[in-house]
Amino acid sequence: MVAARSRFGARLVPANAQGVRALLKALRRGELVAILPDQEPRFGQGVFAPFFGQPAYTLSLVGKLLRKTGAKAVMGYMERLPDHAGYRIHYLPAPEGVADADPIKAATALNQGVEQCARALPAQYQWSYRRFRRQPDQDD
Repeated sequence: MVAARSRFGARLVPANAQGVRALLKALRRGELVAILPDQEPRFGQGVFAPFFGQPAYTLSLVGKLLRKTGAKAVMGYMERLPDHAGYRIHYLPAPEGVADADPIKAATALNQGVEQCARALPAQYQWSYRRFRRQPDQDD
């Protein structure tokens, strides 16, 4: 997976404090940063926000990075074309509020953007992500 994701020159960073520092530095240099926001973060690194009407533990890092750097968010998804004809990339404006100071409002807006992408091509969304595994009433 690392080889496939980095074959066109992307620099992958670890999902830890070192990786966050690398993301901050890249954004401050005006570089493009891509984050997969629909994967469940580690406990303590997210908040519960609605996703398709259900509470989902959602990464709060995106909103924090946007607020710290003033970067603008864009949502994107890839469409697999029929008959192995390749891919088409779609970009959408991020919902208003993804950089809100309230982490729940920011995460809710982020999830709305992911929902919009998933609704565009529901058969191609990776529904196997366990977005609803952790629930607000559970202790970790």
